[in-house]
Amino acid sequence: MNRCARCECDCCATLLLWAANLQDEGIEFEPEELEAAETVIFVSLACMAKHSPNRKMRAYAKKQLRDPFWNEQKQMECH
Repeated sequence: MNRCARCECDCCATLLLWAANLQDEGIEFEPEELEAAETVIFVSLACMAKHSPNRKMRAYAKKQLRDPFWNEQKQMECH
């Protein structure tokens, strides 16, 4: 997986990978795989929202996390 040139982690690459996987109509996912993907995407967005050195990527991640879709994941956050 290619790391974003500006990031210290693989969160950008993870989001790009899942964006491609979910758009591929030839891939069939089991419900468990989709649940795991949801968690990985949420964690990647949360990481980017807090740590990305790229201001546009931080803003994008924060905007995505405001979507009510993520409310269930937010309730499961560890503090």
